[in-house]
Amino acid sequence: MASKESRRRKKSEPWTFTRTGSFGTFTSAGSLPIEYLQTTFAHNELNFLTLARDVSPEDLDFEMLMQRDIDEDRARGDLKEYLNPKGASPSEMELYSVFFPPLLIACVPCRDNRIELHYPDESWEPDETRLIRRWGDMFQLEFYTQDLVRRLQLDSPDSKLTADVDIADVEAKFNLSGNSQLGAKLIAIDGQHRLYALKELADHGSGVIEKLVVPACVLFCTSATLASESHFAQGGRRRLPNVPETFRKVFVDVNSKMERVGAHTNILLNDTSIGSLIVREFCKLVNEEGLVNLSVVEWNVRSTKDSTILTKSYSLASVGIIEKALRECFARSETLIQRLLDIQEASIAQDLNDVAEDPDNPGIAWESFSIAQRRILSDRARKGIVQLLFEIFFGLKPFAAAFDKYSTELEAWAEMGDSNISTSRDYRKAHECLTTFKPPMDKSEEFNIVQEFERRHKAWRDEELCPVIGLALFHRSMILTLRDLMDALQNYGIQAIGRGLKELLGHALDDEMNLFGKTRFYAFKSIWQDELGVVVNRETTRRQFSRLTQAVCGNARVATDVAKKIETDPERVEAVSNRLRKLGEEKASEYWKRFVSDRETHFARTYLTNLALDQSEIDKLKAAKAQQDVEIEAIKRQELDEDEAKRPFDLAVRQHLRNDFVRAEKELRQTLQFESAIVGADSFEDDLDDE
Repeated sequence: MASKESRRRKKSEPWTFTRTGSFGTFTSAGSLPIEYLQTTFAHNELNFLTLARDVSPEDLDFEMLMQRDIDEDRARGDLKEYLNPKGASPSEMELYSVFFPPLLIACVPCRDNRIELHYPDESWEPDETRLIRRWGDMFQLEFYTQDLVRRLQLDSPDSKLTADVDIADVEAKFNLSGNSQLGAKLIAIDGQHRLYALKELADHGSGVIEKLVVPACVLFCTSATLASESHFAQGGRRRLPNVPETFRKVFVDVNSKMERVGAHTNILLNDTSIGSLIVREFCKLVNEEGLVNLSVVEWNVRSTKDSTILTKSYSLASVGIIEKALRECFARSETLIQRLLDIQEASIAQDLNDVAEDPDNPGIAWESFSIAQRRILSDRARKGIVQLLFEIFFGLKPFAAAFDKYSTELEAWAEMGDSNISTSRDYRKAHECLTTFKPPMDKSEEFNIVQEFERRHKAWRDEELCPVIGLALFHRSMILTLRDLMDALQNYGIQAIGRGLKELLGHALDDEMNLFGKTRFYAFKSIWQDELGVVVNRETTRRQFSRLTQAVCGNARVATDVAKKIETDPERVEAVSNRLRKLGEEKASEYWKRFVSDRETHFARTYLTNLALDQSEIDKLKAAKAQQDVEIEAIKRQELDEDEAKRPFDLAVRQHLRNDFVRAEKELRQTLQFESAIVGADSFEDDLDDE
């Protein structure tokens, strides 16, 4: 018998959960291995598994985010109904069968509910019949090394040791994290809805799943240790992905290549896209200001169709809209990418080259950069474009006014939730729904509170604020305007251009100017379908929004105001102002030409039902259309030169709209406070006279 002293010296084993199964590895063409244990869980063992949404619940971390929001109604309804069909008779159940794919479980290092970046360093403990691979006091894998049935050669982390092991009957032991000490959590990264439904049934003790044994695949990213990274780094030039980075990649691969999930989730988890990097940093910055701020940014919309619009009346921004706008404006130009991220400086470029995975091809592309480069890019983005986006959506007057209205309402809900009134619980739940991003349950009191608030907030916005701030097309146009300013002023960086953009947007969104008013005659059929504010939902509308925004610079005073924000040297302000004024006049002309085209196209399509025309006018237009169709056919047969065509219908349409165009040009010129006519509009008058 061991002495009392030796027993006290012997270290107690930390393991709180053990599971046996078949071991395997996923690796191909020299890729980093993902190791796994194929095993099962009985219904009374499901509490050893953790839902991904339960990790870091008090502080959303968009670097660690790797979950798919659970649709609790779906889990309670569809999946529970599948496992326990309502109305099925005992005889029907005798012929009924259920099955679903294995749960995908990640072994993740955690301290409480906080994910850590690395496993402890791996160690080997071999004896005559077994090999124990151990990662500190977090988990270990135990293999048999004799009488091998299914052989696999394992390599140690430093490649100095190898061992042949049996991949059957492998035992995993875990120290499941439940306190402030470092331990493991077994987190479901695929199959969360199934796990949620199973836990619900198990917790309620209904007996439905007492005999159910759930298949599961437990994943380990065993290369994610500091020792492995040091060995692999080869002088510090490369870095291995850490635990959350590895499992984020697995999650995106599984859900994008096998089952399509919410676009916002895939955007935020994508580690190889500049757009994803920027919106993730944007969400992190907003989240630092509090969950109330984050709740006006749409970052977890499930529907792909809805991922690039604003789905709630109180939302200020959407990661899907921002990512799409950045991609369409910057993804194709390496130069613009460098300026957007402010990485042209030689020292920054050298830092990026030093950590490139391929030293012969160290450049940064929209969807191609190394993990080590990502750290540098995130830091540069945070100081430039990310800060600019934050200041636009939370600092510009109409956006700030909308947020103040929203946050004031939520403060009132919080106060009522803490008060001693009959509805306090309802307001507390409503507050939680908006700030924890969980939709309220149908027909509940908190559902009614949220619905009524959305209705009132929309009515207030429609009455008090510029109508474009809730439009995805306008949000994308702001990024397009940023790109155009960068093209026009190529000697200035993102921070200087950003200051100018905010100043320009401030003028364009000014209440007194009312540039984007729903009743503006110069916006009819080019921006607004009607006076109710129904937007013309076309890609060209995004450009029209941007052109009209930049046209404001055609006013000398505005051009100077914007120039002073961009250029700090007083001697250079005039040159910048002149360039901006020229840009404004060019964009005003482009806007006008598109407006004329849109009005003419609309009139040509609808003249037969135009109540403003009498029958004789309609008949003349029909005759002109017939003559023009004959000309078009002659041109196709090469019997008529296109320059010789008279196009009587086009001329008739333009003549009918002449007064409208005169009125629209005058209104646009007065709104922009131009000293002379819009470029192109005056020549339009001459063309009509000639005709």
